[in-house]
Amino acid sequence: MTTSYDCTAAEQRAAGLEHAQRAIREHKCVVFPTDTVYGIAADAFSPSP
Repeated sequence: MTTSYDCTAAEQRAAGLEHAQRAIREHKCVVFPTDTVYGIAADAFSPSP
C-alpha cells in the first residue's frame, strides 16, 4: 500500500510522521523524497530479513 503526504501542510506532515513511525515499528521501509534523490528509512537493528 502506498500513501503520500504533503509535508508542507502541518496537519499532513504530522500524520505522515505518525504513519512512518508506525511503519518502522512494524519492520517496514519508508521511502521519502529529498532534494536530490529518494531516501529509504528502516530499523537497521531489526532481526527481520
